[in-house]
Amino acid sequence: MTDDHLVGRSYRIYVDETGLETWQGHGLFGFAGVAGFGTEILRADRAWRRMKREHFGGEHVALHASRDRLTGAQEEAIANFFRASQLRRFSYICEAPPLTLPGVDALNAMRGFLMEEVVDHVCQLPKLPEDLAIVFETSQRLSPKIIETFPGLAFTLDESGHEEDGVERQVVTAFVDKAVGLPTLEMADQVAYYVQREVRRGLPIVDPATTFQAIFPDPRPPRARLILMRVASAKYESNGVTYTFPEPGKVGFRFEGLEGLAAANRWLAQMPFDEAARVLGLQNRRSDVP
Repeated sequence: MTDDHLVGRSYRIYVDETGLETWQGHGLFGFAGVAGFGTEILRADRAWRRMKREHFGGEHVALHASRDRLTGAQEEAIANFFRASQLRRFSYICEAPPLTLPGVDALNAMRGFLMEEVVDHVCQLPKLPEDLAIVFETSQRLSPKIIETFPGLAFTLDESGHEEDGVERQVVTAFVDKAVGLPTLEMADQVAYYVQREVRRGLPIVDPATTFQAIFPDPRPPRARLILMRVASAKYESNGVTYTFPEPGKVGFRFEGLEGLAAANRWLAQMPFDEAARVLGLQNRRSDVP
């Protein structure tokens, strides 16, 4: 997919990921990016290309946030772009749970919440999009998993305020090759990088970098959505283990069924009792060990 076919009421959500969906290495996984209507995207594309001509040696120079070593002037140029841009920006970061179980990953943990977020996001737009797409950069490793986890989404927009109530919209999941050099995916990459950098520095975020403040100003405007999904509790029951998040306060994922329960028991059996009690909220008695 390219942006050549965008029209005024096309709506695109450009997404980049940060971390590994297994939580290995970094202890977090998330999606971040930018979104807008066709005219907003084309305006942002022109501004992004102009910024690269003026500060990065040419509009076709590829930017990759985690690999680039930027000068202070270049970082300020990116910050100024986001200060001026009206594109919606978002980030959803999921921290690793205190107890990871085989077969559970961040994609599954975040799936239900992210699907609801997409619906809520579109329903709150000032006008009804003619076509919708969530656009990822092609990845041999992650693209098949994204297709499997988010196979498709269709919903009916009937919120008051829309001119056409009850109109069904299909959300297309699209992938773009890195070689295309889509400016909006470079923007998404920058959002993902600056968010994960601040989260890894420590929480709560204190004295954030200038570019992070430009992307997610404080106080937060409606167009900027930043959610950290941190496991609040893990509940062990006869039919499995359930993790819940305090924000958004929903079940993150379950590990259940006979095979799942057997795997959970084997996993827990390797843990020191004090750690299992802390993780699962068990009473401090040996007889309570699952």
